[in-house]
Amino acid sequence: MKILLKKHFGWFYEKLNNDAIDSYAAQVSFWILISFIPFLMLILALLQVIRFEDTSLLVAFVQMLPPPVEEVVSYLFQEVHAPQTLISMTAITCVWSASTAMVALIKGLYSVFDVSKNHNYIFMRILAILYTVVFVMTLLVSMGLMVFGDMLYEWLITVMPPAFPTLINRFKPIMSYVLLLFFFWLMFIAIPRKQVSLRNAFFGAALASAGWVLFSFFFSVFVENFANYATIYGSLAALVILMVWLYACMFILLIGGEIAMWLQHSGINRDVSDLKTERRRRKLISEKGNDANGKTTDKK
Repeated sequence: MKILLKKHFGWFYEKLNNDAIDSYAAQVSFWILISFIPFLMLILALLQVIRFEDTSLLVAFVQMLPPPVEEVVSYLFQEVHAPQTLISMTAITCVWSASTAMVALIKGLYSVFDVSKNHNYIFMRILAILYTVVFVMTLLVSMGLMVFGDMLYEWLITVMPPAFPTLINRFKPIMSYVLLLFFFWLMFIAIPRKQVSLRNAFFGAALASAGWVLFSFFFSVFVENFANYATIYGSLAALVILMVWLYACMFILLIGGEIAMWLQHSGINRDVSDLKTERRRRKLISEKGNDANGKTTDKK
């Protein structure tokens, strides 16, 4: 058992070092920070397109982030303005800028999943823009569900059994986890293109989502109760908090991809199966030996 653990943890550790996921996590978090303003402008522009002037969607977007990050995003929403002329060519510019972070993330996942990096720049950009558009649409749908969820909930109460409200309240906290899991799972399947099976991609996405949610929760508790960033960094405290949170979340996401690859290519599934078979074989031999000893005792 010790040999098995040493073998597979050694494989995992070596792959982490070779893939340099800490460098990719830093690169992705940096470009997300740089692309944040164009991304917010794109969100505001889309809200103008759908003629939704209520601020509820913006509030919902802010609430999707950890409390320490809420201040930064709330301030940016107040300062960033998206004029009506943003639609058309300027919107394309915003998508292009916001997709830079996605390019960095795709490169990181290519490294994790051992995908060939011979793709040209234009292909990478087009792929990143497509993923960015899908992400923005998913984000808008999630925000809409958060805003109009209460209205839908009140309507469902009138047509569903009495136990329905209690059931919904119990499962409400895990909805964000499920959405995150689904998005990561699609990402691990689509970007590496069949480098891992659906099951292993799901396990990696599940662990990455759980790590993301748990880290965000404990990081919020730490910042609010223990850390004193404002004293050290002054007015830059909120920016530093956002950067640390982004880096950790991107690192956790890439770790999830590494786990999926570990399950797929390290041979751990085969080794665990062989170990179980060997244990069953030894158990049968032991039981046969006990039976033989019992029969010998009876004869005496």
